[in-house]
Formats: sequence, C-alpha cells, structure tokens
Amino acid sequence: MFPGTQDYAVVDQELAKQGGTAVVALCPSAAHELKRWPVDHWKRLIELCPDQKFVLLGGLHDKFIADFVSLGPDRIVNFAGRLSLMESAALIGRARMTVANDTGLLHVAEQLGKPAVA
Repeated sequence: MFPGTQDYAVVDQELAKQGGTAVVALCPSAAHELKRWPVDHWKRLIELCPDQKFVLLGGLHDKFIADFVSLGPDRIVNFAGRLSLMESAALIGRARMTVANDTGLLHVAEQLGKPAVA
C-alpha cells in the first residue's frame, strides 16, 4: 500500500495549512473496542508533549477523536473521516512518527519506513 503522487499532494496541502510536516500521527481507533488504548491515555500522551503537533486519523464513525482537539486546538488537527485510506497512508508517510493501537496503519508506517509505536 504505497500512496501515489496525488495522495501526497492532498496531504501536503493540508499540512501546509497547519505549518508543515513536523507532526506525529495518532491513530486511536481500532476495529474492536478491546484493541483500543483508553481515551484518557491518549489525552495524557498529548498533554505530555506540549510542543508537539499532532494529526488524528480515523474513520467517519470515530467521533470520540474530535474531543482530543480541545487539548490543543493550535497543535492538533482531526483528519478522522476526512481522508481516504491512501491519503491517510500519505499523511503517515509525511509524519515524524505514528502511534497506533490497531495494526492497519501501524503496518503502513512500517512499510513506509517511518517510526511507529503500538
């Protein structure tokens, strides 16, 4: 699953609006509830990194992700449900690293040679 030129173009345009690619991609969703890291843990991770910009990835039904933006609206962008799968892969390709609790986007990061933590 390698993103194409158009996928990177979409992501580059979005990241330019946010000030560049020095972001960490957070993927807090999972196919099954039991695979999810608790929401409070994600929030604590964000709080522990006050100088870090984050992008949030997920699907249309991952409404809980929107709550994370309130922790730092100037440094957190919610892309959940806004990007295609290939555009999400391109975003991971541009991010400094990825933190995920399900293996789908974690494998994308690995495939693209990006640091990832599960």
